[in-house]
Amino acid sequence: MADNETQQTKLQEYTLRNKNGISVGLLNYGATLRSIVVPDRYGIFDDILLGFKDIIDYIKNPPYFGGTIGRVANRIAFGKFSIDGQDFELPCNENGINHHHGGFKGFDKVFWDSSEMEDDNSISFYLKSLDGDQGYPGELDASVHYLLTDEDELKVAFKATVKDKATIVNLTSHPYFNLAGVQTKCNEMTDHLLEINANSYLPVDKNLVPTGERCSVSEDGGTFDFQQPKLIGDALSKVPGGNYDHTFCKSRNGAFAASLYHPGSGRFLEVFSSQPGTHIYTPDFTCGSLIGKHGSPYKGRSGLAIENQNFPNAVNLHFPPTPILRPGDLYEQLTTYRFSKK
Repeated sequence: MADNETQQTKLQEYTLRNKNGISVGLLNYGATLRSIVVPDRYGIFDDILLGFKDIIDYIKNPPYFGGTIGRVANRIAFGKFSIDGQDFELPCNENGINHHHGGFKGFDKVFWDSSEMEDDNSISFYLKSLDGDQGYPGELDASVHYLLTDEDELKVAFKATVKDKATIVNLTSHPYFNLAGVQTKCNEMTDHLLEINANSYLPVDKNLVPTGERCSVSEDGGTFDFQQPKLIGDALSKVPGGNYDHTFCKSRNGAFAASLYHPGSGRFLEVFSSQPGTHIYTPDFTCGSLIGKHGSPYKGRSGLAIENQNFPNAVNLHFPPTPILRPGDLYEQLTTYRFSKK
């Protein structure tokens, strides 16, 4: 109980607002996106992010709801990699096989320092990750800046520098969206239309690590082809294993990565990113044991994660761009979520 009380004491919550009534809730624990409240076509506001009510649930959080993921997002095969001929080994926190989303205590599972809010629409979070943290080399300084504009865009800007040794970095946000809204009842979002700016994707092995190939989305009967908006429910009925946990490779020029549309409410989300990969994850909360922040259980296909990042296991597959960050260099990436309605 004492540990829980300590965590509650350290917890800080923040709310960004714009002139149109849109609001974004944030936590200093994991620099977490806790809520995004936007209107539907009738002007009715609802929260479109999955999440928890209590901090203790975020600490136990298996699905990484809304967290900032680092030092490296996604999977590193067998937790092993090398830089300049030196080998490193990270904890394998996924079934004892892969290093996943930064390890047992990744960036989503620690408290970040925060800036003072000078206005209602922006805030920054800062984290120092020491040399050896979760096995990673180098002392890393990371930051994430959230800006909610009056054009109904949420901009999430990541930066990182390493002080003394070369390391690897791949930061991302991990929000789960359900544009139908989650405040009253969190229905399955199989009735959403998904578009992804990608003409190729990375197939994975049995451990969900990319094989090193890059395949056209037109293969396998177009199961991975979202170049035109496609109903998620139809797509899930055809994907092997019934679940997407795959990275798509951006194909067209510009920052557009993906869009999500819910015909019932008219809510429309466009995602823009400076990163080469758009990772799509469609979890199946079959047990129904996760209770959301508004009291509704998450079960079935309650949400869709859109993660903008470098390619998984890139340090071992040697896909460009390299995830290696050296002293004197600056890691930067920007993700923009644009909200509108049809």
